Amino acid sequence: MSKKEKKTKNKYEPKNEFRWNNNTEHPNYVFARVGKKYKSMGLTHSEYTTIKGKRKNSITKKNMPLEFNPNPNDCQKAYIRHGIISDNIESYDRNEIKGFSFSQEDMAKVKSKRRNYIKRLKQHKKTSKHHR
Repeated sequence: MSKKEKKTKNKYEPKNEFRWNNNTEHPNYVFARVGKKYKSMGLTHSEYTTIKGKRKNSITKKNMPLEFNPNPNDCQKAYIRHGIISDNIESYDRNEIKGFSFSQEDMAKVKSKRRNYIKRLKQHKKTSKHHR
């Protein structure tokens, strides 16, 4: 495989859509496609998320509250899960979820979280020996 093919393979392609994630069984906001994976943020009704650790330890993280639920048919409080989900495209539903959207107030929070993720990713690539 040539260098040119390798670069285009893992190219960051921005997205702006909602899809059902079959692994988490929750709707996700997909903000990028990198190679054969989507980068997304999980949506939930829960204020806290329990993340399983490596040594049977579990960590409870607070989710980011949203002003308005992205689902117009749901009046329950909605949250964005802590962390970014990187999953194979096959794990997501083929079709976008129609009708879901963030309010302007919430979109600012989403953009900030996405921007911080990309910034951390770039910092990691600069300091990582693997990426040199």
